[in-house]
Amino acid sequence: MVVPDFVCCGAPMLDVGDAERLRKNAERNAEIMERMVKEGYDVVSPIPTCTLMLNEYPRVLKLVNEGKVQIKGKLEKSVAYHPPCHLKYLRVGYPGVRLIMRSLGLKVETFNKGMFRMDGGWGLRNYETAKRVGNKMMDYFRESEADLLVTECPLAGLQIKRASGRQPLHPIQVLKEAMRNA
Repeated sequence: MVVPDFVCCGAPMLDVGDAERLRKNAERNAEIMERMVKEGYDVVSPIPTCTLMLNEYPRVLKLVNEGKVQIKGKLEKSVAYHPPCHLKYLRVGYPGVRLIMRSLGLKVETFNKGMFRMDGGWGLRNYETAKRVGNKMMDYFRESEADLLVTECPLAGLQIKRASGRQPLHPIQVLKEAMRNA
């Protein structure tokens, strides 16, 4: 596995209309991805908003379905999972839950009764409304007794940590823990 020096996917630039920075970032990342693919690597993006910009989650599913990625290890823990808002637009379901966490034996509770709405461009511009919209999610994670709090969205993760005082994990981090214990 190689982690190249990508820059931001451009979603924040798109949100505020900064087309020039979006173009520069997109060109740089496209050049890196093209080089990596030519070298035989598959490109994977672990953050749904970035994935939406890069359109890469289908590639992850393909790798798993082809058996090129094998998930090993078990964890007997409970998980409170927040599905990122932009994940639904990829139309791939919840691959972090389906392909990683459930295959590890985790008991996953998906809480999808609203969004945080306090992160991202909209939340910054409409913070008071966003706080009201995000109350259910904040309460859920504040009161959760799950062993692990998990989301793919780093911005939602900030709100989960704020609500719960606990650091949420990305499904890839959960996989790493399971493999370490295998």
